[in-house]
Amino acid sequence: MSLAVGPHDWVVAEHVVAGTRLLPGVAVFELAARAAGRGTPIGIRGVQWLRPFAVPAANVAQLRLEDGRFVLTDGPGGAVCARGRITEDVRPEPETLDVAAVAARCPRHRTGTDLYDGFTAAGIAYGPSFRALRDVRYGADEALGRLLVPPARAAELPGRPLHPVPLDAALQTVAVLCATEDGRPLIPFALGRFDSLAPVPADGYVHVRREGAGLTVRLAGHDGRVVARFTDLVLRPASPTAPVHPGPVTTRDEALIHLPEWRRAGPAPAAPGPVGARVRVVHGPGTAELAAALVAEHRSAGDHATAAAGPAPGDCPDVVYVLACEAYRGGAAEADPAPFDLLRTLRSLIGWGTGRPVRVKVVLAGAADAGDGPVRPHTAGMVGMAASAAAEYPAWSVGCVDIGTRPWEAARLAALLRREPAAERLVVLRPGRRLVRAVRPAAGPVADLGGGHPYRDGGSYLIVGGTGGIGRELAHHLARTVGARLTLVGRTAADPGVRELLADVERLGGRAVHEQADVSDAVALRAVVRRARRRFGALHGAFHAAMVLDDRTLARLDEPGLARVLAPKTAGAVAFGEVLRTERLDFMAFFSSAVSFTGSAGQANYAAASTFEDACAAQLRERCPFPVTVVNWGYWGSVGRVADERYARRLAGFGVSPLEPSEGLAALDTLLLHAVPQALVVRASAAGLARLGAVPGEETPVSDPAAPPGALRGTAVLPSAASGTAV
Repeated sequence: MSLAVGPHDWVVAEHVVAGTRLLPGVAVFELAARAAGRGTPIGIRGVQWLRPFAVPAANVAQLRLEDGRFVLTDGPGGAVCARGRITEDVRPEPETLDVAAVAARCPRHRTGTDLYDGFTAAGIAYGPSFRALRDVRYGADEALGRLLVPPARAAELPGRPLHPVPLDAALQTVAVLCATEDGRPLIPFALGRFDSLAPVPADGYVHVRREGAGLTVRLAGHDGRVVARFTDLVLRPASPTAPVHPGPVTTRDEALIHLPEWRRAGPAPAAPGPVGARVRVVHGPGTAELAAALVAEHRSAGDHATAAAGPAPGDCPDVVYVLACEAYRGGAAEADPAPFDLLRTLRSLIGWGTGRPVRVKVVLAGAADAGDGPVRPHTAGMVGMAASAAAEYPAWSVGCVDIGTRPWEAARLAALLRREPAAERLVVLRPGRRLVRAVRPAAGPVADLGGGHPYRDGGSYLIVGGTGGIGRELAHHLARTVGARLTLVGRTAADPGVRELLADVERLGGRAVHEQADVSDAVALRAVVRRARRRFGALHGAFHAAMVLDDRTLARLDEPGLARVLAPKTAGAVAFGEVLRTERLDFMAFFSSAVSFTGSAGQANYAAASTFEDACAAQLRERCPFPVTVVNWGYWGSVGRVADERYARRLAGFGVSPLEPSEGLAALDTLLLHAVPQALVVRASAAGLARLGAVPGEETPVSDPAAPPGALRGTAVLPSAASGTAV
């Protein structure tokens, strides 16, 4: 169905956020119900508000409904603004709100006048129709709003059981419990479920309760009978201007690009632990000397230490070392057994119980790109897996220590490792130095997006994973921007969706062909590259966007499941680099994930794949005559493999909000234009950035504006005075 909306219609003229007339997010409920021919009761699940529906001029809200799933777009064929699904699973059980009991728990009070003055100051201008709260009482984790719909809108309620005014008032009540650090207004982002049990009232109450990372909101009549319920509601700071207006994107007020750096840290404090701790050192033949030194170091401190090739049955240690730091790890990096060795060790720890404190220290050699020697990606996947283990099991302390590739005196190194608390996800130890990784917002030419791109007019580009969500957006962008000739590589044969993508590229001014190949098969990939050269001439750039997602906890993760997720970003990344590093490219780009910078429960396999890919790209950077860029993407809310409400709610709980495709592509253009080696591209709150390793302080300049592309190589190491304090 379609709904024509003009800028003078009361529903948008009286609902203005940051100077932009917006359709209220709750209006999607009424539109979806009308499209389905439904009244109340009705249940709506998995709602995501991906971008505001702005009405600077006459606009059309287009809602498509198919098999219960709906999508609201900004005009026919426009950008997706919201989506969800209608379900028969309504919870009609009667519920009565004990108004007096809730009021007794809410000692603080704000009048309606004070509340709406606060909204105006925060950038939300509500007209008379939307000023439906007389007052709000609130406590630490709940609030009670008194609802009284203005007469002009109350007269409309009998024919509109999901009228947006009382539903919007329900969400307005949330404001007394939630506030952003910078004062920006909050707007809906994701909702687990919405149950409408009866028509909305003109006179009633709103009850808001904070529950975990989300909120539950109940709308009740004057008699306390609950008529609507919002469950698992998540809000985000409003940023209407970025998605609403086309053209160059600027992020000075909200940085999207963050650059990794190594900062000096002081000596590790003595790792806490019980006297007489049980210590197990898991090692291979190449690390026997260090294992013996660690056993001796711990025994001298009164601990019970042993070393073995793996965890012993019935063993229940307090401290576990996993030594993956042989002076030379033979064989292909992508086939290294390191992540599987760590998985077996972690699963044995799970068998001993996850509620007891355990300290796990994974020792690597050269997996970290610290700018002081060759990168060896063989064991880099262990970094992501270890961080995910720490996220899944809060009682554990799990961290990696990279000792580099230069020789150490074993006893000295053992003493340093014993002190490491495994509190950081990755520590770099070098003689006389201890470094931890942080990220900072970029500055200089990369801070303002939309300032240019590195692509050639009619250039030839290879996109592995080019039929996935982000790959499709990139293909459209290259065709639209430079009329590119594209070779899109996917694992499966072309289906109607792929043929539609090829036609879209043609309509946008480019040319595209689809090649079926497995990126981990170097022979097949080399044949694809030969055909691309014959068809379109020399390649000018290559993108690795291949991935497999299969979320599961470590307790449920088996070795075949780990191998399946690793393959595109381990064997696939190595084959991609080997096949293309002799081409005369302008750039090579790897699409990795923000999970490389933080632990993500249930994603140990994907985190391991991502940190390996990052290290593989760093190694290629040393070998290739052209720039190699890694983009650690945050959450693309409307496209890609994680564009669903489950990820939206989970990431919102971590302070991470979705990127719009236009923002992600503008960031990519800038990173490739300035040959940035690695960048994290994410929209997140201060708390969310802290989880990713952000530190306070000055922005990090990417390069001198006058420097040629490719002038910036490697990673900066800053002294502690310049780096600020770790968060």
